[in-house]
Amino acid sequence: MEKSLKLIIAFFSVVLVLFVGFFLFKHQSNASNSSGWDYQHPDMWKDMFPKDCAGSKQSPIDITFGDDMVTKQTMEFIWNNYQNPPENMTLTNNGHSVQLDVQWKMNHWIPYLSVEEDSPEYVFSNLHFHWGAHNTEGSEHTINGHGLPLEVHMVHFKREYKTIVNASNYQDGIMVIASFYNVTSKNSTAIQDIINAAEKVRDEGSSAHIDNFLLSDFEVLRDTPSWVSYNGSLTTPRCLEVVTWFLALKPYDMTEDQIKKIRSLKLSHGDDHDNRPTQPLNGRKIFYYEFR
Repeated sequence: MEKSLKLIIAFFSVVLVLFVGFFLFKHQSNASNSSGWDYQHPDMWKDMFPKDCAGSKQSPIDITFGDDMVTKQTMEFIWNNYQNPPENMTLTNNGHSVQLDVQWKMNHWIPYLSVEEDSPEYVFSNLHFHWGAHNTEGSEHTINGHGLPLEVHMVHFKREYKTIVNASNYQDGIMVIASFYNVTSKNSTAIQDIINAAEKVRDEGSSAHIDNFLLSDFEVLRDTPSWVSYNGSLTTPRCLEVVTWFLALKPYDMTEDQIKKIRSLKLSHGDDHDNRPTQPLNGRKIFYYEFR
């Protein structure tokens, strides 16, 4: 009797271990296969990531020309190496956006920028898109409450922090150059270079090498008379408040066909957009610049 009882206890112990192991495996597998957050429930991010996404300096914001706007003196972006031909360009659909990663043959060819002479240098890391299901929405930032179909983010990290991962630990670690696109009858050459490979990355998790083009093809480097800037966060979890934002106020042109091809990309969780709603300003100042 005692021997039988021990066998029964041993049997159920093994079953329990296997059950717990299976549960942990499934949980870990699900966690690695899906980030858990989506654009259908952005209000839940602050609960899922309370340390970061519930902060007081979140992005994006609505740009309003009122008491929160501070006019600054004329300044100048110094763009370096953006005209250098890349060695390799890779486009990736990560389920939350389409991202362009670029490699150059030599490190000293990598693009970087600064605002005026003798100011800190920020090194190019990647660029990605944010869009919506309709032409009246899509941009993450809005201007006087109005959105545009597309917003492009060129992400840079402060050179002294060596990598974008390390830079994410510092309040001044990242600078994002944001530009807006509106639907007109005129093509965007830079957008088209990426759209040409969109078919290859239609599905979540897919990536493809694309034909190389110059980052200087992007209009924001050539024709931007006025900007706004503010201190904020990354617009995706973990929403780290480490970003200096510069937004070009002049929207650039793209066609209806171009935005439709971007919208054809499949995002995680069935999302049809990847723009976070605007966040409270919470007393932050917005700085307005006329650039030379």
